[in-house]
Amino acid sequence: MNGGQLKSAFTLVELLVVIAIIGAIAGITYPVIASARIAGKRSASASNMKQCATVINLYLADYDSSADLPSIDVVRSILPKSITCDPNDSWRHNCTEESQDPLVGSYAYVRGLRLLRGNEGLAQMPKPSNPTLFVSIFYSDSIPSPFSGDAPPVGSCQGGFCKMPTTVLSARQDTSVSVVRTLHLASKGMDGFSWPLAFYAKDTEVQVLK
Repeated sequence: MNGGQLKSAFTLVELLVVIAIIGAIAGITYPVIASARIAGKRSASASNMKQCATVINLYLADYDSSADLPSIDVVRSILPKSITCDPNDSWRHNCTEESQDPLVGSYAYVRGLRLLRGNEGLAQMPKPSNPTLFVSIFYSDSIPSPFSGDAPPVGSCQGGFCKMPTTVLSARQDTSVSVVRTLHLASKGMDGFSWPLAFYAKDTEVQVLK
């Protein structure tokens, strides 16, 4: 009779096989879920950047100042804090915390840079008729610690060298938002992190976000 009874419990080997299968499934699905979560945050950030660019265009239309972009102080005054937040912002504790130049919320603004405050610097950028207004670095392979100014202070990153991210989230004046490759000038000794190099991103777009 006992030989014909069904087993009432897993053996140790069977239990280990089940655990191994669950572990394998988790190992496969976790990167997919993590990637989807990041993509969702990046899409939300792209939507916020579009709104920021739209508000600036409306400001320029109202004040008939299309030949010049507003200063960073003006932009801070016309943009609600809620739409200047990148959900992946690792520099601030929350979206209401103040940020320093060249940031407006989570995004670096072109007029917040010393090199690009005047029209001469802006004219040297790719597509000067449709300049990059905002840049976010929070989806990059290398993110420096929080700092103010065009470049981080020497020694502020591990090993004393803050690498330039490979890509940045970039919003142009026509409200288009793309993931673009940053400009690297290693041959000229400028491979370290620099906000202007992020704004001088190459036209080769990795991904256009709608």
